[in-house]
Amino acid sequence: MVTTKFAAAGALLVGAALLTAPGAQAASGDAVVYTVTSDGPLAAISYSDATGTTQVLPNQTSPWTLSFTSKDTSSTPLLIVTAVPTGKQTTCTISVNGTVKDTKSTTGSGESAQVICNT
Repeated sequence: MVTTKFAAAGALLVGAALLTAPGAQAASGDAVVYTVTSDGPLAAISYSDATGTTQVLPNQTSPWTLSFTSKDTSSTPLLIVTAVPTGKQTTCTISVNGTVKDTKSTTGSGESAQVICNT
């Protein structure tokens, strides 16, 4: 239980730090899909939602997916998904309007092996 809380907090910190990173933008109205696959459950997932707000979900099953229409009208809307795995292989993908914008994979488990996708 303590490990899960710590992992969720770590995912949130990484996700929040990336919110200020430069990158491609998703315009308001774009169709966004986040996907995370792993060979084990996910200790935590953090992501920027349709309005650009960071959300954290502890204890998620794999595969995990979220689809939404972007409503972020800020001058620098970014898409970010971070996963803290418990398995050995984890992959995240961000698609915008049907086009893959970022995909990353990692091996290992725990915070040191978290996978981070951003646009």
